[in-house]
Amino acid sequence: MSLIADRPSESPPPRVLCAEDNLFVRQAMSITLKRAGYDIECVEDGALALSKLLDPENSFDLLITDQDMPNMTGLELVTELSKLGRQHKTIVVSGNLREEDAWEFRTLGVDLILQKPCLPSHVIQAVKGILG
Repeated sequence: MSLIADRPSESPPPRVLCAEDNLFVRQAMSITLKRAGYDIECVEDGALALSKLLDPENSFDLLITDQDMPNMTGLELVTELSKLGRQHKTIVVSGNLREEDAWEFRTLGVDLILQKPCLPSHVIQAVKGILG
């Protein structure tokens, strides 16, 4: 199985926004997805992610978010986007997700929840599965 995104070379790469407070995880996510052919931007909390997602100058095909972050959690981010009527394909990647939070994420329509730590190949497979 190829880990490179399958798309015509003339089309722009899918854009991914990653909200993650851990610098190491942000860097790993960025390297992993760039190598797989995605255009990825990373921010360190949900509030910054919300700002990016609401900026009309930005267009993202996928949101990847952690749950436990300063300023705004992943659940608060997804809830706020839902209240504003802004649906985004979403992957939650978290190491400490409580069952009630997982249920709430599913209720809000997130596409996938991954448990940390996860292999880079699992992240790529998840992104490819959601973006097609």
